[in-house]
Amino acid sequence: MKEEPIPIGRPSVLRYTNAHSILKLLRECGSCSRADLVRASRISAPTVTNVVKDLLSESLVEPVGECESSGGRPPDMIRFKAERGCLPAVEISAESLSFMLTDLNRNEIGTEKVSLVDRRTTPEAICGYIGPS
Repeated sequence: MKEEPIPIGRPSVLRYTNAHSILKLLRECGSCSRADLVRASRISAPTVTNVVKDLLSESLVEPVGECESSGGRPPDMIRFKAERGCLPAVEISAESLSFMLTDLNRNEIGTEKVSLVDRRTTPEAICGYIGPS
């Protein structure tokens, strides 16, 4: 029987994967404690602590205060900072360009519609309306 090699990730890949998992959980639940992240992710407590520390230093998450304790020290709650960045979207139709900007949780920040009536609609012109070249 031939043994298949077990793929081994480099530490940087593992850190990225762990950070991605933690950010995904925080986006899904809104805010939670490190202990909640350990339970939900099945990542070790020391690793979760290190990932959260890195995410805090990158300003991707932030503390939101303490939560009620069932005994012992109250857990610190953290949340994903959706306002840390934004996502643009453009819809191009025959009559108009529609723009939308969302935060990183896809919450709408703003919209704008530009009419294309009586305007050039070549690909170059459309690209020019969307953004400077």
